[in-house]
Amino acid sequence: LEPFAEELKDAFLEELSLANCNIREKDASLVAQGLANNKRLLKLDFSNNNAADVGAKAFGEMLKVNAKLVLLNLATNHITSVGAAEIAKSFKPNSVLRELNLRHNTIDSVGGQLFEDELRYNN
Repeated sequence: LEPFAEELKDAFLEELSLANCNIREKDASLVAQGLANNKRLLKLDFSNNNAADVGAKAFGEMLKVNAKLVLLNLATNHITSVGAAEIAKSFKPNSVLRELNLRHNTIDSVGGQLFEDELRYNN
């Protein structure tokens, strides 16, 4: 997956679905790193994979610098409140993301509170 992730940096896609691809933590991180400076992709469906907290952290880091992505679907990725906290940290520097789907992960009320706290600062 490494060559593919490298190509994502300059991909001319506006929408990409990698749903149901059984992508695990390490490769999820590569995808997120590849998208960090992508200037075209608007929507990413990464649902039903296994990004887990390691991948969630990488997507959080990506969202801090990506100024184009408006929709990110991370449903059913085995993300816990630990990973959710890493994603929530991206809300202050990111003002373009409009939709984030984290359904069917194991994020508890503590993780939900982190999202609420961080969203207060998002424009």
